[in-house]
Amino acid sequence: MLSLTLLTLPACSTAVLHPSPTVYQLEQGDTWISPTLTTDDASIYGVAYVVNASIASTWDATDRVVDWWATSSDAITAIEDCGRDHDGSRRLKITWRNGTEQEVRCRRNPVAHRIYLDFMADRPALGQIATCSIRLRPFLPNSTLVEAEITIRSSFMKRLVEVLLPPVGVVGLVQAAALDAELRRLWTDASEVHRTEATLKRPVPLTGRVHLLVIGIDTERQDATDWGEVNLAEEDAQTFYDWAESVFPTVADAGAPMIRKKLLGAAATSRAIGRVLQDLTNTEYIMGGDVILFFFAGHMLRERQTHKPDADKIPYLMTADAEKHNLSFTAIAKEEILTYLGASPAGRCVVFFDACDSGGWRVPALPLGPPRIRSRGNSPPSAMTAAKSDLSERTALFSAAGPLQDAIEMPELGHGILTHVLLNGLGKKLADEDEDGCITFGELASYVTTNVTDISEARQNPVIHLPGGFGDTPFVPIECGRRPSDNETSPSA
Repeated sequence: MLSLTLLTLPACSTAVLHPSPTVYQLEQGDTWISPTLTTDDASIYGVAYVVNASIASTWDATDRVVDWWATSSDAITAIEDCGRDHDGSRRLKITWRNGTEQEVRCRRNPVAHRIYLDFMADRPALGQIATCSIRLRPFLPNSTLVEAEITIRSSFMKRLVEVLLPPVGVVGLVQAAALDAELRRLWTDASEVHRTEATLKRPVPLTGRVHLLVIGIDTERQDATDWGEVNLAEEDAQTFYDWAESVFPTVADAGAPMIRKKLLGAAATSRAIGRVLQDLTNTEYIMGGDVILFFFAGHMLRERQTHKPDADKIPYLMTADAEKHNLSFTAIAKEEILTYLGASPAGRCVVFFDACDSGGWRVPALPLGPPRIRSRGNSPPSAMTAAKSDLSERTALFSAAGPLQDAIEMPELGHGILTHVLLNGLGKKLADEDEDGCITFGELASYVTTNVTDISEARQNPVIHLPGGFGDTPFVPIECGRRPSDNETSPSA
């Protein structure tokens, strides 16, 4: 049995509890709608249904959740967008079919996959509001469970029934039955709209906006005894940031600021990185056609979770304030990075890790290599498999080395090998294999794989994950200084 979160009742309330849906009902594609709790002053209705799509696609389809109701029910005749609040909440004005207008505030939490809707009373004299909260969570493989909880105060319920139904002079049970029927029709139709939207692959127009989070941490700012010697990670990050800044111009659009953040050395703390990651999920900054570039050069270590001793070790980015034997509280888990980026509204996220996610670290020299080569650790065979499971359909990942291999930095190149190859391939356009002036993700992946392997003498083989449809997509979506034309689009979300 599935259970919905219920309202906490005061001791004096009279409550009637109602059953929750069964897994079998949801597996059959039903849309479950029922009162879940009835008290003296409120009724709570529950909604549950399954969408046969990933949680990322299902979440993307909720961007205009209030519009579903205008599409699927004649109870709402018009919706006016009134802009956004300072916290990114969307403000709307809806018109019910009898002409009554009502303000709605929509707040979205992309990390928790939750939506909160506050339906404000149309007249202050009512003194009541109705609320609706929607939660998404993984269900069966490749499907998502959508749960909604609608709280209707008693005086608001009476007003809502007056709005939805013509005045026929009925009250009590007749009103409640009418409201049940109206909500059932509205959500049944809305769930079908949601299922259609979530499985529809539609291109998102490019905005020309590219956000940057670039991180580099050398071990000279840490305890070299614990971490091993690393000298070129900050140079890697600085050079990559300078290249990206020169290629992707700053584009202001509708007052939404762009995020361009570079964190080097002691500035790259867990707190500082976390603040930027939160901004990258905020619709106040990020739009659907935006691109996010995330770059990290430094150490990764793996630690087993103390509360899950039989689980695989978790890879952590070694931030400036990380403690080697307390990673879960001081460092940032790699899967957390991927989760935040996957939850971003951006149409595309590209992640570069010039480090490995193993329990090793950069060492002074490879056992089989010359002393001029330093290492950035090694990866167990399960590392990339785990990483891919955390990726959204809009995230491309370039990881420096393959299973049980070291990520190498070479002082005579001035960079780690992956960063050196990226700068040549993108900056000098050497990755443009067919010389058509456009570097695709597929061309970049091929160039990186070949050249990293050659320079390292096959000691380092990068692992690259490109979602479906990314191969022929341009890595640089626009030429320097040029806004995209109307017919240019980003890959489907």
